[in-house]
Amino acid sequence: MARFVPKQALPLEAKYYAEILGDGTQDVANQIVSYISPLPEGTVLHDNACGQGIASKAIMAQSPKSISIHATDIWAKMVEATKAVASQNSWPIECATMASEDLTFEDNFFTHTVMNFGIHMVKSSAAAASEIYRTLKPGGTAIFTVWADTILIDAVNSGHERTRSAGTPPPTGVTKHWMGVNQVSQVLEQAGFDHKNIRHETAATSIEVQDSRRWAQIVWSFMGALDSGWEKEDETRWEEAVDTVQKVLETWDGFKKHEEGDGKLTMTANVVIVTK
Repeated sequence: MARFVPKQALPLEAKYYAEILGDGTQDVANQIVSYISPLPEGTVLHDNACGQGIASKAIMAQSPKSISIHATDIWAKMVEATKAVASQNSWPIECATMASEDLTFEDNFFTHTVMNFGIHMVKSSAAAASEIYRTLKPGGTAIFTVWADTILIDAVNSGHERTRSAGTPPPTGVTKHWMGVNQVSQVLEQAGFDHKNIRHETAATSIEVQDSRRWAQIVWSFMGALDSGWEKEDETRWEEAVDTVQKVLETWDGFKKHEEGDGKLTMTANVVIVTK
């Protein structure tokens, strides 16, 4: 039996998800790739949890084509999006649907791994980090990004608290959109990386929000469901929840409203770089 989904919820498609952070993740990817560019000939890079190939795009814009990229993601629709971009541009990217916690690559395979806003999204960050350590060559470099800001968590938790009974556990999926930089470092150390080879950087970006109401609608559609799924009352109180999410955005310190509905959201990403 299919799970109940409120009629107002947008379908979980990559094109909608991309609207939440606009060009922000691409901007951050462009910044972090500079830490490893230009990549030397013979580079074998893993775009881990590739999404729509954002990191791969940044890499190909700054590095020669005498490299090879393996782009993987557990979400098949994301992999297809990356594959389409690679095909259109004749980029040397092999794409595969694959969980970050269970990679099929052999040991010491990659010279570099880039995980742009992925380490906190997988089911097990610890397992994913262990697989990255296993598949990275000695001397290889891995780069991770996580948002320093908590606006997504605050927005969804506010919608949850406004429309659901007191004591109802919030969606745990929301917390996956934020992971402290020290947590990332700890996970990497537990996977086998030496703490002396870990360093932290930051990358700031501005995201154009064309319609704050639509932004709130997408955020609630993608992140508002309880772990057990949507409930009938979520449909009844949908607009109330979206109102609350929208208010959190528009009163956020990093949001500058221009006109009715649109504005600029400034966010900062934490960057963790480690050498095996």
